[in-house]
Amino acid sequence: MQGITLNREKQLIVMGHQAIRAIQPHRYPMMMVDNLEGYYYGRNSFVGFKAVSQNDPIFMGHFPHFPIFPGVLIIEALAQVSGFLSGLSEMMKKYDQDPDALLDVLRSPMKEEDKAIYGPNSLWMLVDSKVKFIRPVYPGVTMRLESKVKLFRDNSYVLSVTASGERGDELCSGQLTMHRGTPDSMAITSAA
Repeated sequence: MQGITLNREKQLIVMGHQAIRAIQPHRYPMMMVDNLEGYYYGRNSFVGFKAVSQNDPIFMGHFPHFPIFPGVLIIEALAQVSGFLSGLSEMMKKYDQDPDALLDVLRSPMKEEDKAIYGPNSLWMLVDSKVKFIRPVYPGVTMRLESKVKLFRDNSYVLSVTASGERGDELCSGQLTMHRGTPDSMAITSAA
């Protein structure tokens, strides 16, 4: 991936919008993260952004004369940022907490064993959400989405999440639990 840099002072791996398509398995219209600030490896957190556009088709039905961005899609945006964080946390562990080693891996073609941890072959599924909504989100708002690791156990992460507006006003906050699987492990089989 191109455009990935290291800011040692902030302990931040800066990842721009180019990284989203390279890493994220989602595509439009379910891609809920428009831009990335990056991975704060010092505090094990990740920040991304979602610009809520008046032209988003969701507003044709939610609600035509009083558009509000649905809470379930805010949770999805927070889950996508949490998926970025969960994968990068796993990669950081694999590379002995060395940001330079992680940066080298992210900048070069990814090895197959790394794709299973972080990338399109790895699925971070939201398995639980406990989120409190504080303010509605209207068209024109750019949400700052932050996720921080609270706990890791058995391929699952518990994360503290916050969505805030441009002025720092908190829109919602809470906790998400993410679990890692592969497309094969998530396959649904029908009973014969």
